[in-house]
Amino acid sequence: MMSVRRLMEAARKLGLKGEEMQRYLAENKDELGGDVTQLDFTNALKKVGKSVGEADLEKYSKWFEEFGAA
Repeated sequence: MMSVRRLMEAARKLGLKGEEMQRYLAENKDELGGDVTQLDFTNALKKVGKSVGEADLEKYSKWFEEFGAA
């Protein structure tokens, strides 16, 4: 089974772009391993960092206390 990222990297190494890349991906879709599952999402979430830091959350909390909801 190959991830989408690896399949895209393989296509780029071949110099494919646009429609050629789409065709390559369609021709090699069997390598992707089927449908996306809940486990796929769980594994992906383990690899992703927070998009908002603690300092930003604190600023928002103080702002909300002062001004309330928009």
